[in-house]
Amino acid sequence: MGTLNSGLWLFDRDRKTFVCYQHDARDPKSLGDNDVRSIHEDSRGNLWIGTTFGGLNLFDREKKTFRRFFLEKNDAEGATIRAILDGGAGNLWIGDRSGLYQFDPQTHRFIHYQHDPDDPYSLSHNSVQCIFKDAKGDLWVGTRDGLNFINTDKSNFTHYQAKAGDRRYLNNKVVYAILEDRQGNLWFGTEEGGLNYLDRKTGSFTYYEHDSENPHSLSVDNIKALLEDRDGNLWIGTFQGGLNFFERKSQRFFHYQNRPDDHTSLAGNEVMALLADNDGQLWVGTFENGLDIWDKKSRRFIHFFAEMGVPDYRMITALMQDRQGQIWIGSNRGRLGRWDKKKREFKQYQLPINNIITIEIRPIFEDEAGNLWIGTTGGGLFLFNRRDETFKSFTMQEGLPSNVIYGILQDGQNNLWLSTTNGLAKFNPQTGETKTYYNENGLQSNQFCYNAFLKTRSGEMFFGGINGVTAFYPENLRKNDYVPPVVITSLKIFNKPVEINGPDGILQESVTETSGISLSYRHSVFSLEFAALNYAISAQNQYA
Repeated sequence: MGTLNSGLWLFDRDRKTFVCYQHDARDPKSLGDNDVRSIHEDSRGNLWIGTTFGGLNLFDREKKTFRRFFLEKNDAEGATIRAILDGGAGNLWIGDRSGLYQFDPQTHRFIHYQHDPDDPYSLSHNSVQCIFKDAKGDLWVGTRDGLNFINTDKSNFTHYQAKAGDRRYLNNKVVYAILEDRQGNLWFGTEEGGLNYLDRKTGSFTYYEHDSENPHSLSVDNIKALLEDRDGNLWIGTFQGGLNFFERKSQRFFHYQNRPDDHTSLAGNEVMALLADNDGQLWVGTFENGLDIWDKKSRRFIHFFAEMGVPDYRMITALMQDRQGQIWIGSNRGRLGRWDKKKREFKQYQLPINNIITIEIRPIFEDEAGNLWIGTTGGGLFLFNRRDETFKSFTMQEGLPSNVIYGILQDGQNNLWLSTTNGLAKFNPQTGETKTYYNENGLQSNQFCYNAFLKTRSGEMFFGGINGVTAFYPENLRKNDYVPPVVITSLKIFNKPVEINGPDGILQESVTETSGISLSYRHSVFSLEFAALNYAISAQNQYA
């Protein structure tokens, strides 16, 4: 039992006696404070005690001692721990006057959730009164300003958001390119905020933007492609700003742009795709000026199609080199090109689509088995059979959420993750089964952007879109097997609600609580309304 000023009391049922545990200023292993506000035993049998000024206390049953954990340093005003709850995944949820905390007992790390007046989905008030976990495992948090519902399935997705003036956030919400450098840090190419660099150790962003007074800044702030070369420097493809080279040591940008009077300059200033091949050559795909190769020795651009005398693609939308060393080139009108560097042979393929004019090839992806997957803007997903050089299509008719595929990644279970214009899809190539996640599941939005997809060396996946970036580990996404109870919420006869204790005598209590009803021939036209009690994403409930 917890008391207001007299510590923690244990009642021995066998001896019918009390044992009192109190704070001792001379003993750091005593109870942190005599004002006990909450007590909770977790699933492992650990006893946690929340106090007013003594932090979160863990009771050692054998040694009869306490270990203290403090949510925030020097936060006496908000320190009162009113609520403690076992989250079920080894974590504790803790509520005090300064917000909601998620605590990892293994790492002793706290994650703090607070009210944000600019975020309608943040905690309604920082003063947390109580926490409850329902049958599905979702959380209900009571505050001084209402009840908050937390869909725990969302916690598996991390949302990198944009917020002006805060280095913990992106500076622009539309992301078109993502890169992990050799140090494991992340680079995000945005539509209007330039290049955003995230130091993963500090969680702080550095912004690189165009500065008209600095010739060695970014040429423009609209980024479409990112690449790290063998020396650890970055190449940045921009829209209408050409190709930028970022020298990490000097922190300077150098610009390569089209000069009409110089045929060795970049073919066009809208750079949409970049590739560093196995030989270290840099391939540069432009929006409507073809494909270039950067010759580092001569410091000039070679215009690939003209130089090699092969069919010309003006729009280059995707570049990829497979394990065999062949380079695949995606273009508009459903055209796919393959360049064999050793044989110096070019072959063109045409996707089998009727309305080919609007179809652009976006991601070209080689899976672990060597299969080639092609995502398109309007034609869905294609699997290329290398043996007979045929294509198999997968569209909305086969269960995809959209026929626009902007990104393709593969997880450890050989599933393909597809970013689209209508959610993020997990696609099983063996069964054809598709599971789609939406904004309600915790994604940045349902609309993703082309080129913005990355799988890090640790297996974490990133997909960028129009409202930031979604990151997650596929193996951490739990399958939702919860079947919510279905209840009858309304009974109508001839389209009029039946009243409790009404003149017809049909209902003596709420229809939800009624086990059975009797209707006569006079009640031949009736209807029932029902609902599944799942508050997480009710729009995705399905009835059979």
